[in-house]
Order: sequence, then C-alpha cells, then structure tokens
Amino acid sequence: MTTKVLTFVHDGPPFDTYEAEDEERSFEAMLTDYLEALMRRAKIELLPNDRIYYGEITEAPGVYATGKSTKACREELREVLEGWALLSMQRSAPSAHHCPGCASKVAAS
Repeated sequence: MTTKVLTFVHDGPPFDTYEAEDEERSFEAMLTDYLEALMRRAKIELLPNDRIYYGEITEAPGVYATGKSTKACREELREVLEGWALLSMQRSAPSAHHCPGCASKVAAS
C-alpha cells in the first residue's frame, strides 16, 4: 500500500500534513480534501459597525475575506484559500526562493 502525503510547511498547524492511504487517490482529490478541512475551520463573524461579514482561517496565515452575507464571505474565503494553496505549492518548487517560516513543501510518495 502506498501512502500519499500532502504537506504545507508554514507557521501554524494543525493541517500542515494530510495523508491518504488509498493509492488511487489523486493529488487533486487530496488537495480538495485539505481545502475542505481548512474551510471547516473558518471563523466568520458579523462586523456590526460595517455591516459586513469577516472570515478567516487561522491555520492558513493571511487567508481572510469579507462579504455582504455569510455565503458571499465563505465563497470569497474559499477563493483566497485556493490562491494561498497554489502560492504555497509554487514556492515549494525546487527553483523557487524559500523564506523561513512561510515556505511550503508538497510531497507525494
């Protein structure tokens, strides 16, 4: 049995590593599961003075969004999270510059 591992290295757990023991799992499916797990950790609140919703995912540094409704905020948050994940993977490329504390690593074995 092959274990596939998707790892993001940054300043904070708990979702730094996601493992799938099913050798048929595609990288895309693992990434989707990872993003959905992070979205379940999203915190969304109404900012009463501004009358907008603010959402963030503390486990994904820099991922936050606003919206006129919780649905709009969640949709924007998902887009920001996807961009964060793509940037993290791009930074993990062997030719990419790595900065301590914010670089990421993606490995499939």
